[in-house]
Amino acid sequence: MPDSPRNLIEFETHMDETLHLEIVLLLHHIAQVSPNHIRHTLKKTDNPQTWRLEFTWRDAASMENHFSSGSLQTLLNLLISRCSRLSFTEFQIPPPDTQHPRLSTPHSR
Repeated sequence: MPDSPRNLIEFETHMDETLHLEIVLLLHHIAQVSPNHIRHTLKKTDNPQTWRLEFTWRDAASMENHFSSGSLQTLLNLLISRCSRLSFTEFQIPPPDTQHPRLSTPHSR
């Protein structure tokens, strides 16, 4: 679904087993409580300390609802506590007059 709304969280951290397990459990919970969640992926980038977490949604309203969910806040609080850098990007189906994703300000410690 290439036109589905997506949000991307990129973060830098030393991913130990405990952190990985906590993230996986939170992602499983998000998938269970978010019926319009299509999929998520957690991938390491070329930089061994940088990870990307991408969520794909059925529609923009579902993605927007996710932004205020307790499960996302729990995930973000975990990442903020364990990461040296955290950034967030939202990709929606762009209106005909724009071609750029909406970006938010990265968090750095």
